[in-house]
Order: sequence, then C-alpha cells, then structure tokens
Amino acid sequence: YSDFNNVTANVTLSYNNKIVCFALNGEITEYSNGVGFFGDFDGEVVLGSSKEMVVINMYYVDNANNYTALSVCGEELQVYHFGNMSETVSDLSKTHVESMVKRDNIYENMGITLDNIAEVNAIDGNMRFQSTATKKAGGYDAVTVSLFHPNQMDKDGTMYAYAKINSHLDYYTSYLDDSYGSLVSYVYDVRTKGYYIEIVAANKYLRSNRSVIPANGATSQSMTFVADVAGLGRLNYGVALSMDSTSVSYRGVAVSPIYNDNIVCWNVSKDTGWNESLLGGYYNNSTGAIVRSGFVFDGETSSNISTSLGANGRIKYSYNIEYPLVEGAGKYVYYTAWTDTAMCSSALTIVS
Repeated sequence: YSDFNNVTANVTLSYNNKIVCFALNGEITEYSNGVGFFGDFDGEVVLGSSKEMVVINMYYVDNANNYTALSVCGEELQVYHFGNMSETVSDLSKTHVESMVKRDNIYENMGITLDNIAEVNAIDGNMRFQSTATKKAGGYDAVTVSLFHPNQMDKDGTMYAYAKINSHLDYYTSYLDDSYGSLVSYVYDVRTKGYYIEIVAANKYLRSNRSVIPANGATSQSMTFVADVAGLGRLNYGVALSMDSTSVSYRGVAVSPIYNDNIVCWNVSKDTGWNESLLGGYYNNSTGAIVRSGFVFDGETSSNISTSLGANGRIKYSYNIEYPLVEGAGKYVYYTAWTDTAMCSSALTIVS
C-alpha cells in the first residue's frame, strides 16, 4: 500500500432538498495488486442551520465496485450510503482493517484476526454518567455534584474522570429568607462566588497523572465532554467560565499513602460570582463547573480489581442583608457562606 496525506475531497450533494458544496481534508490509502483505494475525510460543515462534524469513508476498486459512506455526527448519528457495497468492496474494507492492525502494532503477538477484534476491545471505556448527590440547606437544594467516568479502565492505560458541581441560587435565597426571617428587612444579591470540588480514587495505586483541567492558576476554561446517561442517551456537558483564581492540590488516600495524588482538589473563586445560567442545574443539565483528571494504575495485578471513584463538592455563596432601621439608619451587610459537602461515588473495574 501507499498513503497520500493532506488530500481534499470536494463534495456536492443534496441535503434536505438543497444543494450543499463543501471540502473535507483527509487521506487516501492505495493498496497494491489492484485491490483498490480507501479514503478517510472529515471536517465541520454547515448543514441547514447548524454546524455538524461530517465524516466520509470512501472505497474504490473500479467504476462497478465503489462505495461511500457519509456520516453526519450530530446528537444522533446519520449515515448516508452511496454506490455498490459489493463483495469486492467488502474485501477492500477487510484489507484496510487488517492493514491498520499490522501498521499500528496494536495487537502484535496476540494472534489477532478480524473475528476476535471485538473480544480484544471488550473493555467498557465509554464515558458515562455514574452518580450524583445533592446537599440541602434547611430543606432546600444548595449544591449538587455529579461524577462521570467509564465503567472500566485498562490497568496499563489512562482513564479520564470528570466531576461537575452545580449551584441553586433561588433555593439558597429561599433558605436564607427562612433562616433570617423577621430579623431582617430582606436578603438580596445572592451570588455563587466560589466552589471546592475533588475527585477521589479509592485504590491507593490509582493516581492522578496530573493532567488536570482547570490547571493551577487558570483564569478561564471552556472544556466540554459527552457522556452516556441511562434513559437519556448521550448528553453534552460544559460551559465557558472565567474565574479570578484556581488552586489545584493533591493528597493520598491511604492512612500511609503510597502516592500523594490519589485525590485531586480544586478551589476556584470569582469575586463577582457566576450567573445561574452558567452554574445552576443538576446532573442532566449541560451547565455547571466541570473538572477533569487523568488517572493511571501503578500497581501489579493478574486479575480484575473492583474499586471506586468519588466526587465531593461544596459551594461558596455570597449575599447581602438589609437589617431593620436602627436609630434612623439602615444596615446593609455582605456575607459569604459555604454549603455542606455533597458526596457521591461509583464503581470502577480495573481490567488486568
């Protein structure tokens, strides 16, 4: 075979009864002995009123044996088929897959064939919503934390885990109104001005690789991710946030820790606070402050290990109170307060 990199595919098609023209970048692989060509192209394309990621996989043997799949990768995958999916095209596809396996040496010395690729890839590595918890104040929701990670990780690989924290300004305002009652004229300008959140690896050999977002000292972030949520499908998470300060720290999980980075801690603040449209919500909302860490397993095992991850978080609120008039002058006082800590956990299998 031979590769042709940086190839442009110029595409013209009818999409929703409109002619659409666009160009995608990619590469073409030519297989010797007349087997044929395989092309792989992708890019973002404006289709209708939205921008979608489009992928084209092209197989060409001759004019009678050629096939193209065009995939529109939106919230729901749409695949369009063109050409003749003949036995000759199928053989070309098989040749391409086998070639990738050999070139990448992924399955070297494992006796891999196309029949058992699925068995080798049996690790459940999809990003999933795992658990959530809401801590209340005076019967009102005050802070929610949620945890996302795959069900399994390869003991020799890297797994990423996400935690999300959400505020509840309206509920917390009601809590303050009830708490102060007739002692004050009113509570006003309640803000979410800080949060503390941590991801905890329960196994003492499971540690952060210190590839974290947001990083220590960060003043902005725009991280997003997609996770499978039972009953709801694949949901998108993440909003752009600015902050005044970010402090990241680490500590060990055991009484006599082997490593000092099983637990990753973020302390983030913004004096003017964040709008509820950014931080408000629950596990099934895209909003909220997100943190992420990569984890690696530094132990030895010949069998699968069952362990767990956890997420703990609390919110720092600020608010103003007007007290009743005292000697002809009203008193306005600014306060800050942390919520109690919300804690959730979930199971993880480290596959040997």
